[in-house]
Amino acid sequence: MENNNEKIVDLSRTIYEIKKHWYYYAICFVLFVGFGAFYMYKKNPVYMFRANMLIEQESGSGANSAAAAMMKSFSMGGFGGGSVDDELLLMQSHSIVKQVVTELKLNRLYIDRVGVKNLPLYNDSPIEIKIPDAVLDTIVGVSFHVYLKENGKADIVVNKGLFETVFESTDQQLPATATPSTGGVFVVDKTDKFVPGEERHIIVNVSDNDAATEDYMKNIFIDYASTKSNGIRMELEDNHKQRGLDVLNKMFEVFNRRRIDENNRKAESELKFIDERLASLTGQLSQSEEKLQRFKTDNGIIDLTTEAGVLFEQNSQNNRTVIEQQTQLAVLDMILDFLADTNNSYSLIPVNSGLDNESAASVISDYNALILQRMKLDSSAKGDNRALTALNAQIDAMRTGVVSTIRRARDNAKVALAEFTKEGGKYATRLRSLSANEREFFNLTRDKEIKNNLYIFLIEQRENSLLQIGSSSPVGRVVDAAYREVEPIKPKASIVLGLALIMALLIPTMLCIYHTVCAKTIVMKYDVNRFTDIPVVAEMGKCEDQIVDFCSPSAIADDLRSLRNSIVKTGARSVMITSLFEGEGKAFVGVNVARLFALSAKRVVVVDCTRAGNVSKLLGVDGSHKGITDIALRSCSADDVVCDSSMPQISVIAPGSVASEMPEALVAEGFASLIKSLKDTYDVVLVVTSSVDDNASVPVAAANVDQTVLVLRSGIRKKPYVRLFRKISNHLNPDNTFFAVNAFKG
Repeated sequence: MENNNEKIVDLSRTIYEIKKHWYYYAICFVLFVGFGAFYMYKKNPVYMFRANMLIEQESGSGANSAAAAMMKSFSMGGFGGGSVDDELLLMQSHSIVKQVVTELKLNRLYIDRVGVKNLPLYNDSPIEIKIPDAVLDTIVGVSFHVYLKENGKADIVVNKGLFETVFESTDQQLPATATPSTGGVFVVDKTDKFVPGEERHIIVNVSDNDAATEDYMKNIFIDYASTKSNGIRMELEDNHKQRGLDVLNKMFEVFNRRRIDENNRKAESELKFIDERLASLTGQLSQSEEKLQRFKTDNGIIDLTTEAGVLFEQNSQNNRTVIEQQTQLAVLDMILDFLADTNNSYSLIPVNSGLDNESAASVISDYNALILQRMKLDSSAKGDNRALTALNAQIDAMRTGVVSTIRRARDNAKVALAEFTKEGGKYATRLRSLSANEREFFNLTRDKEIKNNLYIFLIEQRENSLLQIGSSSPVGRVVDAAYREVEPIKPKASIVLGLALIMALLIPTMLCIYHTVCAKTIVMKYDVNRFTDIPVVAEMGKCEDQIVDFCSPSAIADDLRSLRNSIVKTGARSVMITSLFEGEGKAFVGVNVARLFALSAKRVVVVDCTRAGNVSKLLGVDGSHKGITDIALRSCSADDVVCDSSMPQISVIAPGSVASEMPEALVAEGFASLIKSLKDTYDVVLVVTSSVDDNASVPVAAANVDQTVLVLRSGIRKKPYVRLFRKISNHLNPDNTFFAVNAFKG
């Protein structure tokens, strides 16, 4: 009967395989731990570099600043502080990282090959690869192998990939030119670190700037320093102690440089517009002053007469109001002209003060805020960026609203001007008595004051722009310049050697489990249980003697007693002891089990059905004596064949005079009758037969006994054993059969 639990791994069998294949562990320990040690020796330590920067917030006022402050006070989770999101986007941009790669020449990775180690070089290489700026973004990634010789010359080999050589030259005097077939002209030159007469192998991996930029963008981590601050933190892993510091510091430098340039360009744009207006207004103011001076000279006017003092005072106050309104109209007209110019579609409105109309001032402030947001996004985004396109559309739509608001403010200013002008008309009527010269004098003076006030306003705006250019400070304030953690983050010796040790234990164990599951030999109880449900009742160790000394404690004596006890538990009085193949220890088991029964005060008869009569000989009976074949085939009397053995309480029936007739004797009716009669006379009947492989009648004869014991020697091949067992399994009663397995187990 075949067991369905063949894949269940028995721990004892696995332990047996582990003891048997102990050298697996020794080999794997040497291989994996050795590989781990070699890896630790060859691998360069990688360090973690960190840096922190604080984003300086631009001062502001009004509703927008209040709203920003409120959002910051309630920032939580993924919200950044104020404009940190915009600066973070710029810091993470491809253009910033590419500029860092270009300035630090990070597209050239220098390595010093020393034995099996590749030591990184940075600013300390004895050679350098010079590349024209025009081809930096078009070169194909290649590897230069420069072999420096004692004579100062060098062999140069350029590879593409692992196996393709695209350029090779020997005994070159440096500087030397390399022209690989992949394109480009490269110059290999000495540096101030070059030592004449020193033999070295320098490897230089060269790639285009975009490829190097992509690699660094993957390795540089940029994020909020915290959710409650306006800080940005950067992290980078690098195997060179100085290069990691330079990369992070250069990131801050390039970022601040770009932001300062953007602010200066914005201020210069405003300054250009104001200068144009000032140039025009200066001419107009000069003309007004010349007209007034000429009028005074022509008419001999020095000062206003006292005869219209009070009237003039009231009229003067009204004129000041009219001048203020006209100044407002001039400022509003200037803003409308600025917005009408298509060149200023995405430029800041330079006027941010001097307007009395709150609505106009507020809409200009909101418009300028959008323009600033666009400038920041435009510096880091491509032209077809969706966010930039949406922001352009929003600005275009808002510009129409701004123009409409300015025009309404201008109309309101016109209405107010008309009212004050009307009020001035009243004073004019009262002043008709004054001379025409005096009225002309006042008109010229008023025109001069209007232009003078507008000129002063533009001068103030110009000074503000100049101050902005002259005092441009970095947007990002470095809190922590780049620094390196003291201990490398990888490789960790504890992790590498720990994994190596785990693999050195795991793989041999898996192999031993595989040997257990796929075992081709029968070693122990587990192997038998994999192909049959017949119980295994005993496992016996190796014994040098055929006769066991039961008076002295020993493992084999205990194993045989265990088999004897299993037979006793079944209540069987007749037991057949056999095996599937010869040489598995049937005679040893049969004789010693018989002795154990005899020591228990049982009258035992041993029926020797082997052809060689080995059992009879062990019990001191001549094998040629009449026996089984004579009783079964010649009707001989049982009294004539039963002999006393050399051991008390044990009788023996020999194979018979013609042992070759044993197969026929076992299936004869005389054999069955003999077993029945012996059970009436003796307490225990032990039948020891030849192997099933040698005597095909053994399975049929098993039906005449109460219990069958199959003896199995350890170490035999499982496949033929299983094949033969399945062949005879139909003749065996599983309820009356069990194994005494692993006789003489090693």
